[in-house]
Amino acid sequence: MTSPDRGSAYLIAKRIQAIVETLQEELQLGPVLYGDHQKISVNRTVCVVAGTKKRELRNAPRGTQNTLLTQVLVYHGTIENVQQNLEACDILAEAIEARIHQYPRLTDPNDPNDTEGLVYHSLVRTADPGYRARGAENTQWKTHRLTVESESLTMLPSL
Repeated sequence: MTSPDRGSAYLIAKRIQAIVETLQEELQLGPVLYGDHQKISVNRTVCVVAGTKKRELRNAPRGTQNTLLTQVLVYHGTIENVQQNLEACDILAEAIEARIHQYPRLTDPNDPNDTEGLVYHSLVRTADPGYRARGAENTQWKTHRLTVESESLTMLPSL
């Protein structure tokens, strides 16, 4: 079986953050942050949030199958018109989704020798467009919430 850290929601979210960061220059992204932030001050900000983790016993005595959800929030909003914001955010979210799908095992994008990755499978399960209010003035940001579902195997410590 694999090491316990493959069941870490934090490590998986950080790996997804690193994958998204590979697009920063190409897509002219703002900051790619860990955790959602109330104050979003830069257009094209991306927040990666560790989400729900579910473990199920898989093998005796203490093997588990883990299903981990990670949220990737894409914030887009400018002085431009609403139509341009909608289109730009949709294009941005689809580019991020495509990049995440290039790393189905969540291998390290900065380490070409990493062939194992953190999980045996991942995919963007849901892409949910909408709006979110952020900041003291409750500024409305066009948002896409991508839900990445990852699956891994771990062995819990012996009793």
